[in-house]
Amino acid sequence: MNSPNTGVPSDRSSSLGWNDTTKTPNPNPNLREQLERIGLTAVTAQLDDMLAHASKQRWSPRQLLEQLAEIEVAERAHRSLERRLRASEIKKFKPMADFEWSWPTRIERDVIEREFSARMRDAI
Repeated sequence: MNSPNTGVPSDRSSSLGWNDTTKTPNPNPNLREQLERIGLTAVTAQLDDMLAHASKQRWSPRQLLEQLAEIEVAERAHRSLERRLRASEIKKFKPMADFEWSWPTRIERDVIEREFSARMRDAI
């Protein structure tokens, strides 16, 4: 509630953007900016789609927060992996089809191919 003559919020709920009559949050036009400020960049990129989907599926606030957290965790893991790969300076590997078999003078191609195909079978 606002103080009678000042228009200044008199309690914490009003200062947080809550509507006094309905006790529901007022929409905040700076939500994306605030999410970015606290480091939720993946959530910011998918916010509109996620909110529309949540509304259509009638998700509870908890379900929405769980999904947004899952998106953020997955994106952070992906960025972390990319950053570590760059820092390691590991180069891209050539596929077996592009390997230059004439370069090593002593290599048994059939043994190498058999080993790789056996490992692929075991991995599946």
